[in-house]
Amino acid sequence: MASEIPASIEASCLYYGAVVSPTTPCLAKYLPHALIFVNNGKIGWVEEMVKDEEELSKVLESKGAKDTKLVRLQHGQFLMPGFIDTHTVGLQAPLYSILVSLFP
Repeated sequence: MASEIPASIEASCLYYGAVVSPTTPCLAKYLPHALIFVNNGKIGWVEEMVKDEEELSKVLESKGAKDTKLVRLQHGQFLMPGFIDTHTVGLQAPLYSILVSLFP
């Protein structure tokens, strides 16, 4: 599947959309409207709920990030911060059951 996420990490970039973050081997946190700031390949900050364009503009202004590249994740796309390969067999079963319940 084609993606807007660049193959190489830029110096600073923002990602806006769904985030799935495993918290334990059996649980994951799902953030449908997250904003993540990445600087030199490391997460700088996360806003867990940015529900609309107005709120997005306010957050970007308050963080001084209005001119930072923004990647908008499309419907069906999500980030799993820290995972290089999301095809990790040990996590498939618990995450799959969670994702299936979130996307009926």
